[in-house]
Amino acid sequence: MCLDVIHKRKPNPVGKGYNIFRIWKGKLYPMFVRTRGHFLLRRWIKNSDQKIRHTNYCSKIHEYQPGFHIYVNKSDAKELFDLLEDKESYCIKRVEYRKAYISGTVWDWITNIDAKTIVADEMRIQK
Repeated sequence: MCLDVIHKRKPNPVGKGYNIFRIWKGKLYPMFVRTRGHFLLRRWIKNSDQKIRHTNYCSKIHEYQPGFHIYVNKSDAKELFDLLEDKESYCIKRVEYRKAYISGTVWDWITNIDAKTIVADEMRIQK
């Protein structure tokens, strides 16, 4: 996932939002990024963690440092979740974030959703 629009105003560095995770063998994995392990609940996950493998910078329109893309509104996460064919393999979780450095929108061309999104260096998945 990449931001289509980057907002000029910097985001609040800490906050809460929503993310969609892939479920495999009962464990949580990110939807768009390859990892060498699963994510644990209620533990801070750092973007710089060696388990996370970013293939490149996100550069659809803008280039910026990769990080956790977190939906500000649950309704945006739900609308994108509803597009998934294999819903049993995914879930929406509330997350906390810190060290946020970019805010913007992700535009989905199928649904025409402009999802407000925060990009942060650290994330903790709530139960």
